[in-house]
Amino acid sequence: MFEKGQSKRIWGELYKVIDSSDVVVQCDLIPAWATKGWLRVLSKEYPTLAFHASINKSFGKGSLLSILRQFARLKSDKQAISVGFVGYPNVRKSSVINTLRTKNVCKVAPIPGEMKVWQYITLTKRIFLIDCPGVVYHNKDTETDVVLKGVVRVTNLHDAADHIGEVLKRVKKQHLERAYKIKEWADDNDFLVQLCKSSGKLLRGGEPDLMTAAKMVLHDWQRGRIPFFVPPPRLDDFSEEPEVNGLDIDETVDGKQASAAIKAIANVLSFQQQGSLPVQKDLYSENELKGETTDQLPDTGDNTYEEILASRSDTSEQDDLATQFPFDS
Repeated sequence: MFEKGQSKRIWGELYKVIDSSDVVVQCDLIPAWATKGWLRVLSKEYPTLAFHASINKSFGKGSLLSILRQFARLKSDKQAISVGFVGYPNVRKSSVINTLRTKNVCKVAPIPGEMKVWQYITLTKRIFLIDCPGVVYHNKDTETDVVLKGVVRVTNLHDAADHIGEVLKRVKKQHLERAYKIKEWADDNDFLVQLCKSSGKLLRGGEPDLMTAAKMVLHDWQRGRIPFFVPPPRLDDFSEEPEVNGLDIDETVDGKQASAAIKAIANVLSFQQQGSLPVQKDLYSENELKGETTDQLPDTGDNTYEEILASRSDTSEQDDLATQFPFDS
């Protein structure tokens, strides 16, 4: 069943991708303790990596390439794998592919709905990447939820001001003060009026242009200029080594080969969960960077790659791991 306004062609492209792909989740631009917490939570279902997409200054590229190689080992000899990038619009799916290829092979735009059809990209002889148009599943989200998820283009909104109240609820006051130089406001309308005056968004006669100001705030929200993140749920077993779940293993693959691949994937996940992660420190306060619930995570943020390897008792595993993936940089 298709809801009004949904494209059968786009959904058809999605089904083709899901039918032939594994899915990898990316996360970035939040405090390191929150990233590590979400890595542990999400990795309980599928291998999950932190990734910062950038052709010149990426993070997680080596780890992701290593896991993709291990996925290929879980298939029969000479069988190629296809890795689909599926998710909401405007979540940098194409940017991840461009990072893996170290060049712009996919069109990238900070607006939803730019990509219309799926695209096959060759990574190696046995690994193909599939860039899929952004998709939105039917759920109980409100119109504001959909807007704040970046599903619709802000320029197409006729009621942009109606969604600002939720932005003010979600974002900490100090971040809004720093971004817009507004100290106090009575409600969302007052906030927009002050923003119009300070930014010169005025109509004829000096009336505040609330619609333009609201769209400016929503643009900033969708492009990550206003810091916001959801803290991960607390885990009591954070010290455990990550388990590798949700993998599709070909029945013809040798058992030892499959075990080695799964172990290698677990090592990659452990490396990210225990090592240093990138974060734009100027976006957050010192307390936010430390986290109100940092006791749920081990204090290993300053560990180097060599120190993590040295903590392992089996030196043969260390040598094997070192050849499986390079530094994340």
